[in-house]
Amino acid sequence: GIFVLAGAVLFARPGQSNGIGQLIGVLREDLQERRSVVEEQGTDTVVAEIEQAGQLFDGGQYDEALPLLRRTSRAVPSRSDLAWKTAVSLIQLKRWQEATEALRDFTRRFPDNKVFPDALMRIGECYEGLGLYDHARKAYYQVIGFSGRFTQEQQQFVPAAYDKIAGSYKTEAVSLAAARAINDENE
Repeated sequence: GIFVLAGAVLFARPGQSNGIGQLIGVLREDLQERRSVVEEQGTDTVVAEIEQAGQLFDGGQYDEALPLLRRTSRAVPSRSDLAWKTAVSLIQLKRWQEATEALRDFTRRFPDNKVFPDALMRIGECYEGLGLYDHARKAYYQVIGFSGRFTQEQQQFVPAAYDKIAGSYKTEAVSLAAARAINDENE
């Protein structure tokens, strides 16, 4: 985990060919980017942008909130609320592919967050938005698979996941039937 990475960072030699050197380079660039955002804007500006992004998000102005959420999330990557609001904004804007990536990143970085099961459900919904019903069902099955670690309140997502699985088959069938009808008309 982190100790292996720390050891690799401490003992890596420049030009190391096993990929550790490349990883270290990427990590250094990422850290430098975060520092430069905070240094460029200043801590007070970052805090002000976080507040402004939150107000825009709460007001349903997702298009305006998104650039601020992305910038502040890069500056303060430990803030799960910024990552979550970024993903939700992308969903609201129906930018399914980007939302899926943001949600997957959220679930990797914040597996103990209280909205983790909601994030998994929304990954499925994004895949449905993309017409990728098999992927959607896999995401819903993940909700069921993780249910053993959910709180009592989070257990509500389990029956919802079963409903989404069933609904995705129906939606896919209707979509296929419509495509066949169009194909038959064109022949």
